[in-house]
Parts: sequence; C-alpha cells; structure tokens
Amino acid sequence: MLWFVSGILFLRFIWFYKINIQKTYISCFYGIGVLFETSQLSKNVPGTFDWLDLLFMGIGAFVEGSLYNIFIRRRFV
Repeated sequence: MLWFVSGILFLRFIWFYKINIQKTYISCFYGIGVLFETSQLSKNVPGTFDWLDLLFMGIGAFVEGSLYNIFIRRRFV
C-alpha cells in the first residue's frame, strides 16, 4: 500500500493545478496497481497474490483521496 499511495501523491504533485490530467493519470495508476496484483495469480508472474493487498491498496487510495478533498481541493474551490 505504501508504494501505491506514494505513487498517487507523486502524480498529484506533478499535475497539481491540472485536475483533469491528474485524475486521468491517477485512474491509470489504480488500474496498473490492480493489474500487477491480480497478474500474480498466474504462474508466469513472480509473487504471491493476496486479497489483503488489494484491500489495503483500496483503503490507502480512499484515505488519500479523502484527505486531498478535505485539505487541498477545498482551498482551490
């Protein structure tokens, strides 16, 4: 979850004032993270699949998005 949240924060930092571009790249990052985790179900990708990884990635993304809306986005509206 930590690499996932840090990636989201990095994308928010790069496109801080361009909200539409920020949303697009963060959505793609969500998809890539889920794809990497679920691809571990196959034998070709090293690693172990774990539902808790997906759960905590979702929780981390939700908490980060909530904090962003409360502290940052509200100031620019």
